[in-house]
Amino acid sequence: MSREDFEGTFPTAPDESDQVADDYIIEGYQHYDAEAAAEASDEDMLTTGEDNGLSLIDMRGLDYDDPSGRSCWTSSASTR
Repeated sequence: MSREDFEGTFPTAPDESDQVADDYIIEGYQHYDAEAAAEASDEDMLTTGEDNGLSLIDMRGLDYDDPSGRSCWTSSASTR
């Protein structure tokens, strides 16, 4: 909007041409099929529920790069 041409630069209400979505936007709103995505993936499933003797609380206070904390995740997140 400008003071010089207030009426000519005043916003207008959206019309039908403003309400058209591109194909990539429409595709983003389609239903995500998790089962089909899992079947199409070639990734190995992580092993879960195994007891490695460590809990999350055991990592309290450790640095991000601490090797003792890393063994907790790598042993419990190993692939089959």
